[in-house]
Amino acid sequence: MKTYKLFMLTLVVALSMFTTGCTESDELTEIIPATEQKEEPTDSTESTSDEFSQALEAIPGVYNVQVDEVKEGDNEEARRYYTFFFNQLIDHNNPSLGYFKQQVRIRISRKGLTAPVVLYTNGYNMFDVNDSYASEMTDYLDASTLWIEHRYFNNSLPEPFESLEFTYLNADQAAQDLHAIVSVMKQTVFKQSGKWVSTGVSKDGITTALYAYYSDIYGWDDIDLYMPFCAPFLEATTESCDDPKVGQYLYNVCGSGYPADSQEDIAYQRIRQIPLALIQSKELRDACLRLYHQKHPSDYVEIINTFGRDEEMVTAGVLHIFFHCLFDKFSYVPFNTWASMVPDTSDVERMSEFIMMNSEELEHINDGGNTYGFDYTYEPSANEPKAMSDDELLLFRSFEPSMPYYVQAVRELGNIRFDLSSLDGLHFPGSTSDFGFLAATISHQFDVSVLYQRYSHQWDGGQLMKSFRQWVKTQNKYNMIFAYSYNDPWTAGAIDASTNPKVKRIICKNGTHNDYFLNPKYYTEEEKQLLLGWVHDFIGL
Repeated sequence: MKTYKLFMLTLVVALSMFTTGCTESDELTEIIPATEQKEEPTDSTESTSDEFSQALEAIPGVYNVQVDEVKEGDNEEARRYYTFFFNQLIDHNNPSLGYFKQQVRIRISRKGLTAPVVLYTNGYNMFDVNDSYASEMTDYLDASTLWIEHRYFNNSLPEPFESLEFTYLNADQAAQDLHAIVSVMKQTVFKQSGKWVSTGVSKDGITTALYAYYSDIYGWDDIDLYMPFCAPFLEATTESCDDPKVGQYLYNVCGSGYPADSQEDIAYQRIRQIPLALIQSKELRDACLRLYHQKHPSDYVEIINTFGRDEEMVTAGVLHIFFHCLFDKFSYVPFNTWASMVPDTSDVERMSEFIMMNSEELEHINDGGNTYGFDYTYEPSANEPKAMSDDELLLFRSFEPSMPYYVQAVRELGNIRFDLSSLDGLHFPGSTSDFGFLAATISHQFDVSVLYQRYSHQWDGGQLMKSFRQWVKTQNKYNMIFAYSYNDPWTAGAIDASTNPKVKRIICKNGTHNDYFLNPKYYTEEEKQLLLGWVHDFIGL
């Protein structure tokens, strides 16, 4: 997911696939008794009041409306964003517990309040207002946009910050949050709006899809079209939340299927040669170890402290970084733009830099930067203990905005596990140890399921994901379009191809972990028209 660029460092950096530049607040949550209405708090930030902000302020349960004018696009068009808080039930199944404040944002269409509305279902923090992400569907429909911050992120805390237990963090509660806000908006400021489309990318897309699932359970009819992009649904196993499908897809499928001897085919073959080359070539190992120590010093030191200064184990750590960086590259940069940059394993310096190169560095080169060997500047990655105390969990929550996602992953959403079986049976020179086992041992110490073992006993056995996937095949009420990208590793968790007329699925060839279906760099004209044809059929455009 967008946050996934943290993937190649430690776990803090390693599985936030779906998150991006979110900022964290030190503000504490206030628990509001159900029998009380919170007085509107004063805000020292100057706000530009207008007719729409006054209409929002008149809605019971809405308060602290802030108006920001942001200049957008090449012509610096001024657009107004309305950010406010909504009194949301802490526990929808027990209203007596009271309310918390949930952050919401609205941008009105240029067409006014009769335009369609796109609900962007954040799975993480709300973006800063200057970085608010307008989906491709918003642009296509020239729709108004409603963003809702996911519970337990940023300011939207159902429990006080100093005593977070994530008691009410699950997909059911999150779906009920969305229904509560959408219902109020449809009855007030958007009562004359056009069609409603719910969308999101990655974890945001999971939120969209599960909103549809719980809408069927509760009998809601809020949305005309649900359209998640790149949303993975990982069943894992009944015993563990770790699902190997994504890791298997990364190594076996990403980059495959291109014509023989094409640049992409050559790159795919070279990538698959890297693990064995690392084990067999001391020159390549030494080059990678130098970069490993330079770019990821905290990871490097933790491995040494845990396993000793054994070259075999540190090399296994290099492979851990290789798979994470490879995941990042395939997730965020079109393969056909970087396939020509994959060197032969005999080119030691270039190969070592490719192994350690993340998507941002790759994009820097694609945008005309140095072609290998440019100056890297890195901050040491943070290292977290394998088992966190209450104080450590609180500290982690304060600087890692994606932490609640990790908790939800080990409870009901599933977690990825890199498939290292390609290393089984390989041996380090002079050693009899199986390298697949060694690499898995290193990688496992950074797994979400290990770092969050405090919650992993709450894993639902894959029940939610299995139920959802089966529901998609048989539900007959909701219009749904699932969009994926062939070279995105998360496509391993795609829904199955379906004959259900209410459900459509597309896997585009050149896309990445995003929703850029209007951009020909990612979606071909044929793919775009196919997707838009479904949109028109479902919402009557």
